[in-house]
Amino acid sequence: MAIVEYDTGSKGFDGFLTFVSILILVLLSGLFSGLTLGLLGLDLSELEIVKGGGSATERRRAAKVMGIRKDGNRLLCTLLLGNVAVNALLSIFLSGVTSGLIGFCVSTALIVVFGEILPQAICSRHALKIGELALPIVNVIMVVLAPVSVPLKTVLDKLLGDSVGTIHTKTEMIQYVKLQHERGDLNEDERTIMQGAMDMKVKTAREVMTPLEDAYMLEESCKLSFAVVRDIFDHGFSRVPVYARERQHVVGLLFVKDLIFVDPEDEVPLAEYLRVFERSIELVDAESNLDDVLRIFKRGRGHLALVLGQPRKSSMVEADCLSPLHGSDKSFIVGLVTLEDIIEEILGDEIIDETDVYVDVDNHVKVDGRSKFDFTKLRRLDSAVVDATLTEAEVKAIAQHLGGELKQPADALMALVRRASVVDHERRTPEAELDAGRPPEPSDVVYERGFPANFATLVLSGKLSVKAGVDGFRAEAGPWTLLGAGALRHEDFVPDFSAHVATDSVRCVYLSHAEKSNAPRRARKDDMRRSPSRERRRLRRDRRVGDRRGARSALGLGRELGRPAGRRDPSSRSLSFDSPVRGTPPPVT
Repeated sequence: MAIVEYDTGSKGFDGFLTFVSILILVLLSGLFSGLTLGLLGLDLSELEIVKGGGSATERRRAAKVMGIRKDGNRLLCTLLLGNVAVNALLSIFLSGVTSGLIGFCVSTALIVVFGEILPQAICSRHALKIGELALPIVNVIMVVLAPVSVPLKTVLDKLLGDSVGTIHTKTEMIQYVKLQHERGDLNEDERTIMQGAMDMKVKTAREVMTPLEDAYMLEESCKLSFAVVRDIFDHGFSRVPVYARERQHVVGLLFVKDLIFVDPEDEVPLAEYLRVFERSIELVDAESNLDDVLRIFKRGRGHLALVLGQPRKSSMVEADCLSPLHGSDKSFIVGLVTLEDIIEEILGDEIIDETDVYVDVDNHVKVDGRSKFDFTKLRRLDSAVVDATLTEAEVKAIAQHLGGELKQPADALMALVRRASVVDHERRTPEAELDAGRPPEPSDVVYERGFPANFATLVLSGKLSVKAGVDGFRAEAGPWTLLGAGALRHEDFVPDFSAHVATDSVRCVYLSHAEKSNAPRRARKDDMRRSPSRERRRLRRDRRVGDRRGARSALGLGRELGRPAGRRDPSSRSLSFDSPVRGTPPPVT
């Protein structure tokens, strides 16, 4: 009886051990199967990306998994050996519990569902997390199975080599970027920029260049007059190619910033100006890809290149620059390409700066929604354009300025300014003689102390030298200076100061209520034949005898000897009344 009880307990205990063993084997089968798919599915390149750009947790997990994933062949042999061994033991244990068709179905169901499908579904979605958690177990198994897995791994390394990860082609990367954009991981600007950067190797200079017929260029025989400088300003380019006779015969490059040294009055020939700076131009082939062209621009020798229609024998990147002194082969040039053109291709959009006239030069699409610059304002800066009358905007601005000084109604001031005469003086007396204390030429005199004057003077540009008081105190009257304001209040105004032209040229507005003003005016050709020194002696003689009428006549005649040479627009400094007082002019509207 005792022997029967002992056998019953032994069978129950064996059944419990068998059940536990089957459960452990199913878990191990699932672990091996899941890790095989999860860890080996982690590409080395992908792990490097996660390690360098993932979150802190992902970077930590990727760094740990990377250690065993690098030895991919050994990891593969270990996991497969373990999986096969566990599945074999599981079949043996299940055959002891069931037999025949039922044992086959039960073992198949356990292995497929719990040993393959569920583990692989879970590990494929959480490979890094599960790989980090299972790392200690995997290390132990790799040590246990080393006698078998290491020889197999060595054979695989010899036959197949090490695993290097997946390397994507440029076309695949472009498609990958599009996929990321569709998933919402990249916005439209990011996708465009990334795709544009990868397309640089495919696109050529011919595709992005500005055709030569659409390019703004200058002829080397032209002179840098005000009209030419204004035309350059109007187009808004920072670099202008220069050609000789024909547009394809480019001889140099003009940097617009170099024009800071130009005085339009000198009308310097453009060819001579090119010889001063000797700006060179890069040469690129029309079929060169944008990657090579960008590399040329990055060398720092220029951001504009001529595109040659026929290939050259020399290498693109090593090609010399076009010297402005030698010129180019006119049969080659088909267009221009700039650094901005390449950047626009990368960005996939047009770059519109504050000076651009066209959005698309090729199709002549102009920039919309921008307030246009009033180029008529530039006439005030042109010494060759001296208007005899003021514009309505200038009349309004001067009237507003005088309103603060004369305290008269606005309509009266507007009428006064409209009757005013605009005179441009060119200094006749050398500056060295003035510094030596010699009196100015009569043509340079605007006011003389003690002589009546029925006009007031508003300086628009340049400066007048003022000598006031008994002690001869000297001051300079700059733009927006009002002198002789008393002449607009009193008919018998006699200045207690003298004033004469102090700079190369001065532009003044002479204001007077009198029908006939003794203000200086433009010189006539017949006046230029008269001797200034003789008129000065006559003036002095009249002063000594006290003949004021003759003095006024002589002074007026002497002032007619001035010749116009207007120069600049009024500045923002102001003097008013009969002595220097600083103020601020009203804006021109």
